[in-house]
Amino acid sequence: MQAEYGYSDEEIALQIQENPYLQYFYGYPGYDDEKLPFDPSLMVYFRTPVKPSITN
Repeated sequence: MQAEYGYSDEEIALQIQENPYLQYFYGYPGYDDEKLPFDPSLMVYFRTPVKPSITN
């Protein structure tokens, strides 16, 4: 999502917070729009470069 739409880490967290389909996709037990799903600063730990051979 971040590469496709150019969202920042905080915008990604907000998109997940606002979208019940994304929450379902990410395995949330139910829809919750009250709080951010995670601290956006944590995305640094999950971001790894994807090799072009994988995406083609």
